[in-house]
Amino acid sequence: MMKNLYIHIPFCKRKCDYCAFYSETSCSELDMDIYIDYLAEKLSAVNTENFETIYIGGGTPTILNLKQLQKLQFVLHKYIDFSKIKEFSIESNPETLDCDKISLLHDCGVTRLSMGVQSFNEKHRRTLGRRCSQNAIENALNELAGNPFRHFNIDLIYGIPGEKIAGFAADLERVKEAGCDHFSAYNLTLEEQTALAGEGIELDEDAACEMYEYAGSFKPYSRYEISNYALTETSQCLHNSNVWKGETLLGLGPSAASFDGVDRWTEVADIKKLIGGEPPEMDSISPMERQMEIFAVNLRTVRGWQRAEWEKKFPFSWDMLLQKAVSTAKLYPGCWVIESDSIRLSELGLLFWNEISMELL
Repeated sequence: MMKNLYIHIPFCKRKCDYCAFYSETSCSELDMDIYIDYLAEKLSAVNTENFETIYIGGGTPTILNLKQLQKLQFVLHKYIDFSKIKEFSIESNPETLDCDKISLLHDCGVTRLSMGVQSFNEKHRRTLGRRCSQNAIENALNELAGNPFRHFNIDLIYGIPGEKIAGFAADLERVKEAGCDHFSAYNLTLEEQTALAGEGIELDEDAACEMYEYAGSFKPYSRYEISNYALTETSQCLHNSNVWKGETLLGLGPSAASFDGVDRWTEVADIKKLIGGEPPEMDSISPMERQMEIFAVNLRTVRGWQRAEWEKKFPFSWDMLLQKAVSTAKLYPGCWVIESDSIRLSELGLLFWNEISMELL
């Protein structure tokens, strides 16, 4: 039974230069309506009774007009028992938010709004190819003043060429002033096949490391995952936390991933092929390989794994996990904190999570 639902809305006004996610920039409103009908058809055919979280990501979900958002919310409420939903998140961009959309999302049960700002500095946004004006950001923040949602997140990117620690610190102050109880701060990476990767720019890893450390010390927030920071434990994103711990996930939409507890599969990254019925790509691996994958992914979190949590999923396997952690720790001194009933990465270890996870897998 699937516990978490992810819906990909693959539409954007323009592709940002840093973005490697699947999106479409030339779809008509008719295309968007057809896609919502497709989502309704898929939801009508699956068991939705155990969903605890819903996450609508993109793309830009709030690029949908008011009527389309109403239609999508109608579909969700038709097929899902919202009395069981503990968290309902939706991503947004400032330039696609207005008071009517905000009111609709709030009234339809959205508990967590995530807004992609990336940087409050217009020069840095231009470097990222992020075509969002300062006015659009300010207008969206004004509309969200007082935070009508239970939880409010802002996404930032750091390590942008030319960015200084003082500028990043100013961004974090703006996040706090906006009343966010959560923010995400992602280190800029040059993903293959993105426009930014083809520009020949160089990234300053030392400056990015300084910003990462600053974010970790920025109060009153606390880091709970490599790129995520919350005011309190209840401010943490439940959907993402569940996925990191290897809980079941149904992903709908092009490029969306699913996990049934044994196998993973990923939908084709093409909206026409998806609606046309092309099957997903399956990822079927051995039970031991899957255990190590789940173990590695949740090491992204500050808390890591507790024995009781792990053995609830995989009984009688904690000692094997301890042995694996101890042997890997020898290759990465100072990166692990290993106790009889808990395994996690240190602050230094979180910085080297990519390398450590590859070793584990």
